Amino acid sequence: LKLQQLVDLDELNGSFWARIPGTEKSRVFPSLVAYMATLILYRLKVLGLIAYKQGQYPEALQLMLQCLQVIPDLAEAYSDLGVVLKDMGRLDEAKDACEKAIALKPGFCPAYSNLGNILKAQGKLEASASAYRRALALEPGFAEALINLANVLVIMGHPEEALPVAQNAVSLAPLHAEAHVVLGHAL
Repeated sequence: LKLQQLVDLDELNGSFWARIPGTEKSRVFPSLVAYMATLILYRLKVLGLIAYKQGQYPEALQLMLQCLQVIPDLAEAYSDLGVVLKDMGRLDEAKDACEKAIALKPGFCPAYSNLGNILKAQGKLEASASAYRRALALEPGFAEALINLANVLVIMGHPEEALPVAQNAVSLAPLHAEAHVVLGHAL
């Protein structure tokens, strides 16, 4: 809570600049305190991602939730929380977290892709494909969304529609093994 108070200093006005009182002319200098407080808070998110990558889902969940307690409007953290919850099998909560990320930051492409993965896990393939398409509308070169969309289209029995998507994924991410696998399934 004290870190959040430092981040929310009135003089910041949305940046890391603060007025230095006590001078005849107000001058603006970087507010190192607020900047450092923000870095410490983002550290919780990064540590959560590291724990997730190591398969330590409960710890990752705890770190993500701690981060969101002090930065409740961080769309990226909600999207990452959705990924953690999905892999813990808590699909409804995961979906809610990604939808919260999208509500906070409608142009955040990874949140739509993560939502697509959750919807796919729930067996909602049409909705999953729609989420991937929305991610690609925001960022056409997002290889993960291309791969996931092609995969869902193959599962849905539309390999002819999946083929150009998979080919695009391979051209954008030629070293990504899954892109080649889904291309093979689409052929």
